[in-house]
Amino acid sequence: MNQFKRAWQRLTGGPAADPSAALAARYAHFQRLLKANNRILTLMSDMEEKLSGDFLFDLAYINSSVAELFAETRALVGALNGLGENRYQELGEVLARIEGQVQGILMRRREIPVGPLVVDFSGLDLAWAEAVGGKSANLGEVLNRVGLPVPPGFAVSTYAYKLFLDHNHLGERLSELLRGWTLADLDSLARVSDELKAIIHAAQVPPELKAALEEAYDRLAAKTGGQPFLAVRSSAVGEDLTLTFAGQYATYLNVPPEDLVRRYKDILASLFTPRALFYYKNKGFNEEEMAMGVAVMPLIPARASGVLFTRHPERPEEDVLLISAVWGLGRYAVGGVINPDQYVVAYDPPGAVRQQTVPPKPKKLVWAPEGGETEVPVPPEEVNAPCLAPEHLVQLAEWARRLEEHYQKPQDVEWALDEEGRLWLLQ
Repeated sequence: MNQFKRAWQRLTGGPAADPSAALAARYAHFQRLLKANNRILTLMSDMEEKLSGDFLFDLAYINSSVAELFAETRALVGALNGLGENRYQELGEVLARIEGQVQGILMRRREIPVGPLVVDFSGLDLAWAEAVGGKSANLGEVLNRVGLPVPPGFAVSTYAYKLFLDHNHLGERLSELLRGWTLADLDSLARVSDELKAIIHAAQVPPELKAALEEAYDRLAAKTGGQPFLAVRSSAVGEDLTLTFAGQYATYLNVPPEDLVRRYKDILASLFTPRALFYYKNKGFNEEEMAMGVAVMPLIPARASGVLFTRHPERPEEDVLLISAVWGLGRYAVGGVINPDQYVVAYDPPGAVRQQTVPPKPKKLVWAPEGGETEVPVPPEEVNAPCLAPEHLVQLAEWARRLEEHYQKPQDVEWALDEEGRLWLLQ
């Protein structure tokens, strides 16, 4: 060993390093590299498993997993440089650049666009989706681009939601509660939901928003020639677009005009039901991605209502559509209370009935004079009668063709047939 040290001193001009210490350092780097590599593979495997859809995770899980993944990757690069005498410095620079890009995606925040508080459907299309939410934007698109009949109405914008939060100084308070709850704490879900909804219900609608709602209703009354009761529906960002929010948020029907402001607040509060909160966390949304718009339209006095599927859900390979129908309001058509009529209709020739099922329909929902809905018996002569005539099936088949041509994919829409025999697309 002494001979080795003297030879090293002659070659380097300095004291000889302890070879056992150098070997121990390299071994330590090698162990750290293996440990980091194993942990990285475990993290990637766990994230891939979560992505399968069989497991629950939220944004907190994504953030913590990504943070640990980059920490272990930095340790791996450091260990590799320790083994390779710093020959891989560029790996650290590349890793830092990738980490910056990933963090930019995770920290990206959707800004609620500044805009009008209320917009009539006649001025909307899909380009307004961020400003008024998916449901209202789609109604505007169908009315103004597809050219199908939609009841006159108006959208309350997501900017109105922001104004509501700012006026009541709620933004940070809501964000704190939302960030503080995770999917790992399901026991507290109901409590957090109740607290968030109570905050909304206790808040005040800003005077300028209240005035905008009243002015929009007056315009609607002038168009309809009366003082219509209203359908007030949620129109969250993403709703009826790429995300599946079906049934997450509130809808209020047969709303007296004097209750519009109250029902607006109720729909904002429905952002924070236990079901909606669970969905929001499970999909990894940020708080600002929950911005809520509201769609308002006059009630249609429906003789019959139902759902149109532009492609039969169970027979998508066939060139047919499916129509379901009940007497009265459509809630019974989708709620399973009544077995609806079902019509399997061809595209070619348009409106040709391939299959028809008309079960007994002994009861129906109608509008109650004081607001809301009430159940009444169907007249005996209509219990076993079909809700739709052949000309209605032809018209709905034409709607289906135009909707699929426009959207380039199957659609399902709710429709109503009014007492004068006119068909309307509702959502």
